[in-house]
Amino acid sequence: MGATQKKNTGERKEETAGKNSWSSTLARLNNIMQMYSGLPAASLYGAFSRAIANFAPAQHSRTIGINPLPCDFTKEELGVFLRNPASSEYQLQQVGAGLRWSAYPFNKLVLSYATIPTFKNYVAPQYIDKSTLSDEGFKREWRLVEKIRKALDIQAFGRKVTAQAMTYGKVFYLLRSDIDKSHNTVRYALWQQLPQRYCLIEGFNSISGYTVAFDLTYFYQFGTDYRQFGDLFEPFMSEFSDWIKEKKEIKGKYIYASIGGVQERFKIHAYQSNGDNSWKQAGQWCYWVSLPIDRVWTFEIDPSTAIAASPLSGLMQTFAQQADYEAAQLSLILNPLIKIFTGEIPYNDRDNATKEDSYKLSVGGLEYFIEMFNQLMRQNQTAGAGMYAAPFQNIKSHSFEEAAGANEINQKFSLYAGSK
Repeated sequence: MGATQKKNTGERKEETAGKNSWSSTLARLNNIMQMYSGLPAASLYGAFSRAIANFAPAQHSRTIGINPLPCDFTKEELGVFLRNPASSEYQLQQVGAGLRWSAYPFNKLVLSYATIPTFKNYVAPQYIDKSTLSDEGFKREWRLVEKIRKALDIQAFGRKVTAQAMTYGKVFYLLRSDIDKSHNTVRYALWQQLPQRYCLIEGFNSISGYTVAFDLTYFYQFGTDYRQFGDLFEPFMSEFSDWIKEKKEIKGKYIYASIGGVQERFKIHAYQSNGDNSWKQAGQWCYWVSLPIDRVWTFEIDPSTAIAASPLSGLMQTFAQQADYEAAQLSLILNPLIKIFTGEIPYNDRDNATKEDSYKLSVGGLEYFIEMFNQLMRQNQTAGAGMYAAPFQNIKSHSFEEAAGANEINQKFSLYAGSK
């Protein structure tokens, strides 16, 4: 029996050796290919791709990941980000996202800037005369413009993009539309946000103000597809699909990123693991392309800088300390220290100074009473006072005044942060 168990255990170890998280997926795909060998491989992989695209948890992660997600940073790290915002844009955006959830006054401040403006809008034609107003062609075009304005829903979009720009500094949107001028209809007109992490401002232009670059390696993530953004990325996908090539003549498995004939400078080191088709990467890949300046627009609060960081970044250090003030207030309210008693444990006096004075309690007895005291303090920390029967003498009482304004510590902090 024991030999059989050892043999089975050894077989299981051999089966699992050399496998990783992709092995089971690849084995399943190979099995499906054998079962439906009469179908073209493209059809099978297409069905698999559609199943991934419709996988709700993956799409949920992709959707919430369009905006930066909160991340835990220390106060020291936040100080480094604030001193060097140009190279810490995304980290400051993550801090802003975290404060929206952890510091309500910060969130309220952002929402106030977003909800107080009404964002009422209208279309006002210029440089026309009275004869133009009665022209049927002018009226037809005005009706089309009004339909576009209503489809864009600028009031709702204005509030949304203002809150985002207050949190992240700058946000990037694709303008998508399908307008049939011949039939004077607007099938759709909408703003679609681009993933914040994969956008960079790389220049200026006379149309949208900022020229935006996008990292196409975003589409290597699970659940993403370039068609999720309409036809914006279609011109780039042909070259992008040929970006990674396997260098056959070199011993081992390596990947090179070849852009415009420059190979060595953009070399990406990778290796094939465990004999299957999964790849482990060393370093971070990137493939930047410039997006059309008449389709991608940048929304911002502070136009004086191209740094994509919240205009409230100077308050982040302040609001990050709100939890400390709340903890201090709760500690003073729930556990007020108003009196403390001191005493002496009896000990044996020695006439000879060369010998150490010994306590009349044994070491075990002393540790026992210390533990009793600690337990009593834990049990009575909200009761106000506690006493335990330990042998001590020379008892003295020391009174402390209650901390003034303990109930107003957090309120005063909020007023201080608001005044800043």
